[in-house]
Amino acid sequence: MIVSNATPLLTFARIDALELLERIVRHILIPKTVWHEVTRDPWRPGAETIRHASWVEVHPVATIPPEILPLLDRGEAEVIALAEAIVATEVVLDERAARAVATARGLKIIGTASLLVRANNEA
Repeated sequence: MIVSNATPLLTFARIDALELLERIVRHILIPKTVWHEVTRDPWRPGAETIRHASWVEVHPVATIPPEILPLLDRGEAEVIALAEAIVATEVVLDERAARAVATARGLKIIGTASLLVRANNEA
């Protein structure tokens, strides 16, 4: 399973490539905070598409490790907590601090750029 932060979803939405992202990842988990970030504003590119995407699953986060909360924003902290809880195969994060924390915690990190390379390789 892949867990994602908002930035990759928003990036693919901005370039009108959410279908491409779906083809690459097939299924993606996001925590509730990320869901709200990408869908709360109807004017945001991709908000409506993401809201109705069956391949995007909102997953609850029971506990966030307290040591990471002061280091990251809520969405990033929830992404890392969810990835640890479900033993994610990959975590999609672009922000430097979030990537550093996730890497230190033993998570396999990929970024939006890596997803774009995968998409190019599949095309």
